[in-house]
Amino acid sequence: MLYFIGYLIRGKAGAYHNALRKEISETFNTYPLHLKIPPHITFKAPFKTKTTDEVEKLLEAFAQKQVSSTITLSGFGHFNNKVIYIDVHASYEAMRTIDCLNKKLMELKWLNFGRYENNRKLHTTIAVRYIQQKFNYIWNFIKDDKPYFKNSFDSIALLKHDGKRWNIHCEFNFQSKGF
Repeated sequence: MLYFIGYLIRGKAGAYHNALRKEISETFNTYPLHLKIPPHITFKAPFKTKTTDEVEKLLEAFAQKQVSSTITLSGFGHFNNKVIYIDVHASYEAMRTIDCLNKKLMELKWLNFGRYENNRKLHTTIAVRYIQQKFNYIWNFIKDDKPYFKNSFDSIALLKHDGKRWNIHCEFNFQSKGF
């Protein structure tokens, strides 16, 4: 089975994110992200495993030792003309948590990491897959919008692909809710 690890974006930020993905998909006939995956920030790119027991134990133990911090979704960015995203700014504490999570995950010797996972640009994708020819239209459509959402980074989730879409497999709340 195919899984990935991330933070689920909820509240007003999640609603905005999903509505924007839907509007872009319907307006420009692009890949329907809003139907395929919940609003999220990826920490560990998709990986295959037959069983998630080891990963779940690691995530649960990790989450029990974490205190919530803040992440801010603000503005837009893009990777060439292939991906458009909302920019994510993590507080110092949130970045420490993400870095610690990455180090813990690297302890799982069977889990492979790609080149972009070690030097990641935090983001949450709003348009992807074959948008090159529509990129300028989409960019002009969103460029004057100024999203700004401050969220509590208070959990990590393991998502599973069912062959059609990504679903929440399990989620682990941090020890303490903050801010």
